[in-house]
Amino acid sequence: MQSVDCLIVGAGPAGLTAATYLGRFNRNVVVADGGSSRASLIPVSHNYPGFPEGVSGIDLLSRLRNQAVVNNVKIVEGIVANLQRKNDVFVATINNKLITAKKVLLATGIHDELPPIESWNEAVSKGTLRLCPICDGFDVVDKNIGLISSAKCSLDHSLFLRTFSKKITLFCFPSSTTLTDESKLKLIAANINISEEVIETISVLEKPTINTRSGAEFIFDTLYVMLGESRGVFLATNLGARLTPSGHLFLNEHQETTISGLYAAGDVANSLHQISVAIGNAAIAATDIHNKLDHNYR
Repeated sequence: MQSVDCLIVGAGPAGLTAATYLGRFNRNVVVADGGSSRASLIPVSHNYPGFPEGVSGIDLLSRLRNQAVVNNVKIVEGIVANLQRKNDVFVATINNKLITAKKVLLATGIHDELPPIESWNEAVSKGTLRLCPICDGFDVVDKNIGLISSAKCSLDHSLFLRTFSKKITLFCFPSSTTLTDESKLKLIAANINISEEVIETISVLEKPTINTRSGAEFIFDTLYVMLGESRGVFLATNLGARLTPSGHLFLNEHQETTISGLYAAGDVANSLHQISVAIGNAAIAATDIHNKLDHNYR
């Protein structure tokens, strides 16, 4: 059975950044890479600091991965299927093998809720389907934008997108009949088109196209789908970690959950899903993990 100072679950920007910090603190670290980092879908990010010409998600992940490896971090491909706490250590199962860790950092990210869309991940990588206007709204300034959102969040999402274009068409999923009159008035005042059509099919590999139940067809330059997301918190909640009323892990100022020694960083820990936020979380968590482990003097 392998034993480490820290097991990091997830090889996205948060997990790899934390790994680099801990590696440079001369800690024994293993990263479990489940192979599904949301960052890998980014075609080109223009809002990540230090890359004025932009950087693709794959390129950024490759750089972060190489930096971790250079600092003696071991990365294994596999999903952590089980995590338990036994006495003062955590016991995880990866690829049917057991590993014990004094500390664990969850960087398990989120999964976007999507309606049926064929080849959606390929469309995201092409920029025809988009998930985060904070990330890339500036890249579609003055474009004809379609937005699919839940009625609960559609007002805020629509008004935010209005920052970038005056050509916004909102489709509430499953329909706009649940919009309040107050929301409708605010959307109309912002010159946002509210479609009352019920979506039948969505295609996104070329020009994003929405076909509706009535037979109407809507064609856009890009399509945002913002229906919420699910967080990878089950490893933490199975151990008894508390959640906030909004469904986030309850964390202290050092990114530690209510389970001593169990930390979280990145999208799984925040409502603002930005790489810069994720790596900030990672630095905070990694430093606290190091400080709370036994001294490793030279």
